[in-house]
Amino acid sequence: MKDEKKRKPKDMDLCLEILNEEIAILEKLVLSQDMVRQAVIAREWADFEGKIDELNRQRDRFEELESERSRLFMRFLPDGESKDEDLGFYSLISRLPPEKRGTFAGSFRQVKLLILRIRLANESLLRYIEEARATVADFLDAAFPDRRGRFYTRRGKTVASDMRSMVLDRSL
Repeated sequence: MKDEKKRKPKDMDLCLEILNEEIAILEKLVLSQDMVRQAVIAREWADFEGKIDELNRQRDRFEELESERSRLFMRFLPDGESKDEDLGFYSLISRLPPEKRGTFAGSFRQVKLLILRIRLANESLLRYIEEARATVADFLDAAFPDRRGRFYTRRGKTVASDMRSMVLDRSL
């Protein structure tokens, strides 16, 4: 029992460190995501794959930290108590001294807000891409009514118009 009481404050400090590292990663994700959004809107495709790879690395690191944090939080819950993430977190911090409780709650709230911000930005970018795709499809239908949604291979075979990547030769 003594070891458990000594370990808990150390583990609680580790949980707070993990939360703070998650916040730092999420802030980097927000910046990286904004760079990707700007690149898509400006149609700057140079090093686009590198930007996506960076987003994926940050996401993977966040997921690792989140698993570790969740595992640590759940270890502190007494048997029989709810394992629901939010309920478990607030149940856990309710047992802390008031000065630590505020720090944990603020960090956890900041993580949740950054995640919400990232989700909203993702949805906004996906809507923009879908609108751009629909605009291009409408333009091609209007410009080439005889093809109306049909594309052809170099050999003249019909290909489904699932709006895969298309290269347009702009040089004249």
